[in-house]
Amino acid sequence: NSGIVTSFGRQSSELVFNGQLDDDVNIQRGRMFEGFVDLADERDELEYCVRAAHQEAAAVIAFQRLAVELRAHAAPQFLIDEALRSADDERRHTRLFRREAKQLASTLGAQPRFPELGAPARFELRPLQAVLVENAEEGCANETYAAVVATHQASCAPHARLRRLFAAIAQDEQRHAALAHRIHAWGKAAVSLGNALRSRQRFASLSHAWSGARRSLRSDAP
Repeated sequence: NSGIVTSFGRQSSELVFNGQLDDDVNIQRGRMFEGFVDLADERDELEYCVRAAHQEAAAVIAFQRLAVELRAHAAPQFLIDEALRSADDERRHTRLFRREAKQLASTLGAQPRFPELGAPARFELRPLQAVLVENAEEGCANETYAAVVATHQASCAPHARLRRLFAAIAQDEQRHAALAHRIHAWGKAAVSLGNALRSRQRFASLSHAWSGARRSLRSDAP
């Protein structure tokens, strides 16, 4: 199972992070690049901040690749611009979570370790259908899920500093999710008639991912 942070609760001294998904559904807290290797499920607040920084850094790469592939497939310029803007957002999120990790580690007398992403030096340019399928899963499902998670955290995080952090991130994630749905709409219209039936089968992955997200949100509800 993928451990997804969906709620903040209180224990005697630290946060409780929880949330589980079905084994066959890969719902992440945001857009990740192909081949991304996540960190282990967090056990405490420090590990959560380190893992979140790792995921946000991966999202920078994912949005950069998306912008390159949108340009290669003649997508409207506003979609490309929004993908690049989203990459900038994720850079800022990475800095925020790294700062939180370092501040917390200093309080605990610990030294945070930020693993390398292990991303390839360059990505192969993919067919439009492959780009759209990834966008359906990583964008329409995962980014929307991330927006829901961050919105919840903005209300429920036990520290005012964290609530402010998640409130800002939630606004960005909502915009990223909206971008994914706009790309999805443009892409379906751009796919040629000859590929329509085959693409329809591939787009079924979106409903599969969404069903997993809905099940997870129901299981995480208080």
